[in-house]
Amino acid sequence: MKKVIALFLAFALIMMASSVAPALAAKPTTVPCSFTLAAFSNLDPGESWWTGDGTIFHVRGRTASVGIFPRNNPALLIGEAVGVTDLDFNTKTGQGNAIRTYTMTFYSPVNYPSRTPAGVPNPFGIGTLEGMAVLKATSLYLNANAGDFTGLLVATHGTGDFENAKLMAELEGHPFTLPSPPFPPGTTTIRIFLTGELTFHE
Repeated sequence: MKKVIALFLAFALIMMASSVAPALAAKPTTVPCSFTLAAFSNLDPGESWWTGDGTIFHVRGRTASVGIFPRNNPALLIGEAVGVTDLDFNTKTGQGNAIRTYTMTFYSPVNYPSRTPAGVPNPFGIGTLEGMAVLKATSLYLNANAGDFTGLLVATHGTGDFENAKLMAELEGHPFTLPSPPFPPGTTTIRIFLTGELTFHE
């Protein structure tokens, strides 16, 4: 009987070890990331209106496309993101809050603005990430969107290399005058600095 119990315990230990080993092997990989997001174009102005005797501005569904660049290489385009914004801004206090959903698509890098292949791999992967950002704004951009703002982005749903990835990042946005040339004098956009971590789960 003791022999049977000993064999049973040995078998149980082997089974436990085999089930624990994959869990230990599946330790997530965390990669620091720092991007610059720059507006490409407005896709949909959404709906906007004023309340509070013309002092509180509301936006629902404003959609814009931005390019994704590594912070240390602003001429290398590694992806694009579509952001949909709902905003409430009090012009009397100069304060506002916004919710923005992002769909980020990462692809093989190209040189910007020519968009010719760069011949280097994307350092983060290829695929999509979807997430949501909560923003606190202190100015309006072109009287229509959040200008100066800070916020937090969490993206947890992905495809391709990002299928089991999570992005957590801080955002900081400011209006930015583009260099002239190649852009017409006085051309402005929103430049967003994103700093955080990408966590990949096996």
